[in-house]
Amino acid sequence: PAPAPTPSATPAAPPSGGDRVIALIDMDCFYVQVELQHCPESIGKPAVVVQYTGAGLLAVSYEARALGVRRHMRLADAQRICPSLKVFQVPEKRGKADISRYRQASDAVMSALSQLSTQFQKASIDEAYVDLTERVDGMLAESSDSCLDMLKPERLKSTCMAVGGQEALSDWLNGCLATAAGMTREQRLRYHDLRLAVGACLVEDVRSEVRARLGYNCSAGLAGTKTLAKISAGANKPARQTLAPWSMAPELMAPMPLDRVPRLGGKLGRAISALLGGNATVADVLAASEASVLSAELDSASVRYARELCRGLDGGEAVVPRLAQTSLGCSKNFYEPIRDSATLRRWLGELGDELFERLTQDRVEHRRWPGLLCVAFGWDRGSRRLSKSRQLATDFWPGGREHFLRLLEALVDASGVSVGPDSPLGHLHVSVGKFRSLDCSLGENRDIKSLLMRQGAANAARSTATAASADATESCNLDYDDCAVDDNNEDSSNGSAAAAGVSADKPVNKTAGIISFFTASTSTANNNVNCDIRREARAAPTHSVASALEVPNDRQQQTDQPSSSSSDEPLTVECSQCRPPRAVLMTDWLEHQDYHAAVDLQRSIQLEFKAERDRDVQLLQQSRKRPATSSSSSAGKNKRRSTTSTNNNSSSANGPTLDSYFRKA
Repeated sequence: PAPAPTPSATPAAPPSGGDRVIALIDMDCFYVQVELQHCPESIGKPAVVVQYTGAGLLAVSYEARALGVRRHMRLADAQRICPSLKVFQVPEKRGKADISRYRQASDAVMSALSQLSTQFQKASIDEAYVDLTERVDGMLAESSDSCLDMLKPERLKSTCMAVGGQEALSDWLNGCLATAAGMTREQRLRYHDLRLAVGACLVEDVRSEVRARLGYNCSAGLAGTKTLAKISAGANKPARQTLAPWSMAPELMAPMPLDRVPRLGGKLGRAISALLGGNATVADVLAASEASVLSAELDSASVRYARELCRGLDGGEAVVPRLAQTSLGCSKNFYEPIRDSATLRRWLGELGDELFERLTQDRVEHRRWPGLLCVAFGWDRGSRRLSKSRQLATDFWPGGREHFLRLLEALVDASGVSVGPDSPLGHLHVSVGKFRSLDCSLGENRDIKSLLMRQGAANAARSTATAASADATESCNLDYDDCAVDDNNEDSSNGSAAAAGVSADKPVNKTAGIISFFTASTSTANNNVNCDIRREARAAPTHSVASALEVPNDRQQQTDQPSSSSSDEPLTVECSQCRPPRAVLMTDWLEHQDYHAAVDLQRSIQLEFKAERDRDVQLLQQSRKRPATSSSSSAGKNKRRSTTSTNNNSSSANGPTLDSYFRKA
């Protein structure tokens, strides 16, 4: 072995933004590993996973790669190279690939990996970023000696250095921990390297746990940035992890092709490579940027951005905590393009069924619901694309699957896309995004009374009902105006005004209260739906916003069945709380339910006020029956009389309004 390096007493610190402990954990040939779980007798043999059509290779085991089989190769070519190749085929469902088994396996692995840190970001179905900085710093602050005792080659059995492999790791640790007079152990082991080494121990442990408990191998890269961690993760695959301290970053990246650097595989990377004669490496880019060769053709910001990426820096890009995907979607590429509307509707239904099935499962697992629905179309092998989206204002679809399909059909109609012999469609994609939590989107306090009381002081100071509407919308984290079809060519100002229930050229009654706001908004949006509001005070259950959002099963079954309606046909649902029952626009459903909740709240406040007033009257009558014993008691009676009189004068025959309730609170 090479002689141990001499430790430096004053090592140079990493550059700004590169002093973290970031790990990128990547599954090895994930699709193949999932299939081998069901066919353990093929473990260790060359294996591939192919499309359900049997065309291209999706995943290739390392045993098959050693024989020359490559990803995206055609199956027939791969079998000529390796006749003993074990072939697994992706299941087929609804006329397209069904990867649900791979998603389920991914969820199990990600759940285990997320125990490392709260700063856990799922990057794809088979890889995730983890920021271990806070956990490592806490361990070192609590007991640095116990952390140093972890740093032994036998503890890091599958850990390699970015340059020199596992032998370099052993030499590095031995040299850093060697005895030296006048230096503490912490000084001998450079602090930034120490943090990476402790993080490597944590990742080594969780990878071993995934292997023992779930049966999956995974590799990892550890560095000070996400970019360098991503690059180092693939340096020593499979089933190994690579440690990339800053001192080794230049040597690791210098020979790397430019298109392998994260975020330089697109237009910018191709432009830089073309300027340098093609097939440029990281070393070529760094040398050219120093010589100002690139600045003559590219702007300074692009040159600086590329240079930083080639150094392994990414501006301190944070690990965004995310265990669930930010969007859900499914698509279909048509080898025989669609040439008629009937076929388009059929495939729209197939994709809609799959997406709604995944949405239902996602709602149970992650307690969330999407706020955006999107449909995308492609022609001429993807050279022409068009997408259409609409925002969803409610946290449920009363009609379930059938209503979801109606939403998709309405969105396709609104897009204006026509399919025919002259415009065959080659690609169709449906997706949802902008998820919001079912637990948090309604605020910390779900009860409508506490929610309105919290906003009472602010609402009372508002001069218009529009401002009160905006404040209530912000407190609920729901956007009632985001229900219109998203189209850059459409003017949504009229729709927003209608949703708010306010006329721009009409003065607003400042003392009308929240009930008048809901009444005006509901009557405007729902064609003057006549809701029979009984004015007499009677016992009524207090509704919360959460209960207002839930629709009973019997009401769900009353929803109109899907039809081939055009985009100008409104989507409605019947409100059984109205007398008589009325059809309410889906885009106004949440606001309409808030109206009913506000009415019930008004009744409950009237009952509370009546009970309080009766108690005051009873106390006043009792005090009149006995003589005053002191001036203080007399003052107390007078105060109660004054309070009672004030309350009686300020209330109507049916009790106080919500505005007076808020002012009293």
